[in-house]
Amino acid sequence: MDGEEVSGREQVLGIGPGAMYSFSQNDHLFFNAYFETSVKNRPEGDRFQVRWVHHF
Repeated sequence: MDGEEVSGREQVLGIGPGAMYSFSQNDHLFFNAYFETSVKNRPEGDRFQVRWVHHF
């Protein structure tokens, strides 16, 4: 941090909403938002994820 090595493990708690939309039995789209809190030994930020799942 600030050019200095930080010892110890990273720790974070991310909470937030999520949603899923199913186009068919084999195609699904997931949306997730994670708002980080209780962060130790790493940068804090918000994360957004979109994931497409297709079953073969």
